[in-house]
Amino acid sequence: ATHSDLYATGSLNRRQVVLRKQYPKSYTSKVSTRVSNSLLVGEVLGQLLIGVLCDRVGRKAGVVITTSLIVIGAILATAAHGAHGSIVGLFWFLTVARGTIGVGTGGEYPASSASASEAANELT
Repeated sequence: ATHSDLYATGSLNRRQVVLRKQYPKSYTSKVSTRVSNSLLVGEVLGQLLIGVLCDRVGRKAGVVITTSLIVIGAILATAAHGAHGSIVGLFWFLTVARGTIGVGTGGEYPASSASASEAANELT
């Protein structure tokens, strides 16, 4: 994993402390679990979807798409807010943003394995 992946996946741990203090009634364990697991679910989807995409359009396109998803997801997570100040909306927005990051980080696995395979074939 790249440094940006590690930052994106690990930064929620620090944010959860703040969210629990700022929204003690709304940021329940159920909401916390949903926000945390959205990245993992996104990674599984990314591995499947980007793997198929790399087979169809190529590794380079897959790498660009995964990187774009990580950047877009990080921007969305940073800008997360609920419609009309809705706290529930904020947490759903954060869930979707982290899921987007997850699709990007999960998609890096098949994209980079295809890249490594191509590079190994060039050396032989």
